[in-house]
Amino acid sequence: MCIVVWATEHPDYSLIVANNRDEFLARAASPARWRAADDDGETGDVLCGRDTEAGGTWFGVTRAGSVAALTNFTEPASARAARPAARSRGELVSGFLHAHARDVPTAADVQAYLDRVGAHADEYGGFNLLVGTAAGVSALGYVTNRGEDKQSGTLLGTGASGGVCALSNSTLSTPWPKIGRVEALMRGVLSESATRDALVDGLFRVLADSRGPITTPAAMRETVRVEPVSLPSTADRAHFAPAAEAVRPDVPRGWYGTRTASVLLVTRGAPRRAVLVERDVYALL
Repeated sequence: MCIVVWATEHPDYSLIVANNRDEFLARAASPARWRAADDDGETGDVLCGRDTEAGGTWFGVTRAGSVAALTNFTEPASARAARPAARSRGELVSGFLHAHARDVPTAADVQAYLDRVGAHADEYGGFNLLVGTAAGVSALGYVTNRGEDKQSGTLLGTGASGGVCALSNSTLSTPWPKIGRVEALMRGVLSESATRDALVDGLFRVLADSRGPITTPAAMRETVRVEPVSLPSTADRAHFAPAAEAVRPDVPRGWYGTRTASVLLVTRGAPRRAVLVERDVYALL
């Protein structure tokens, strides 16, 4: 489970993004930093975290203003088993960012990338992908390989009222209950925050919105921040949940929840500047 919410009509910022990464807490990852294409430790032009287990990333921005974000598409385990993924979804984000690390992609560039992803969409597990630019006027495109929205990809408008739109682990056309709430919360923060620091703090409060502990699968669709919950997994053999093991000792369990929260602000006027703040939320100790 993940969520990304963005705004494109703020008077001071051409793009504002708030993002929660929900994942198994034991999955190896490194924090956001400037990276080169080969990620060999050299400083480059792409600012992002990295999934060190499979490669790629879930969210990032470049020095030129390119931006990309990914959420997984939630589907039953039987559906995932019937369509095993050959490639890491994280490469969809890093591929776009590194391709446009130093140039500002045009609308045609964004559409071409969406088309290429669409042509190979069946090689990945279920995903939603946002790519585009925040340079001056935000131009974003969307593609998914699941649901009724499955297609080559489309360029997006400004979204809902106030230019705010959100995406979680279903498609844009079938939003989960928390989508409407997070959009409303973000619009409130945008209207009330007079300074950059106030805006950043307000957006992190939006990302911290929680409906409490997860007790049913449906509860994932209600909560923006996912409190740690034990789920079937082979990722966390060192931190099994005893109560869960007692119920199903044959199935390994792992702690899952919101690992990081990120806020991105890209100024509208020249000289354009970007601020990316990433905070840890839950981690294994």
